[in-house]
Amino acid sequence: MPRLSLLYCGSLAIVVANTILWPLDGTGFIAGRVNPASYCSVLMSSGGDDDAMIFALVIFALPMALRIARFHRPWTRIESVLYGFSWLGAIFAYFLATMDCAAPVATAVIDHDLQLIAIFTALGLNCVAAASLFRGAT
Repeated sequence: MPRLSLLYCGSLAIVVANTILWPLDGTGFIAGRVNPASYCSVLMSSGGDDDAMIFALVIFALPMALRIARFHRPWTRIESVLYGFSWLGAIFAYFLATMDCAAPVATAVIDHDLQLIAIFTALGLNCVAAASLFRGAT
């Protein structure tokens, strides 16, 4: 279990750190519905909330802090609830960003944004670790 907790906390740390550092890049998201691809920040009345959308992923610091506090203990319901709410917040922020202008997956793939690639990879890895910790608790 400590290895799973370490994987869980480490992947969340990657998400939170890259989320905090992502706005320093300054380019923002690629516009999803514009051909050829351009950045949302250069389009009129769009792209102003790019940093807000990506910063919504900082909410994953809460389940990370709780898992660090309970590192050697089994997974609990409160961790499941907090993790679920974090995912709901991230999905809602992603939905709002795509409604405005942003295409986060296209930005990661087309623009080769390594921070977004790291965030998406760490979130996937984190889901596997969380599912394993959850399964170990039942």
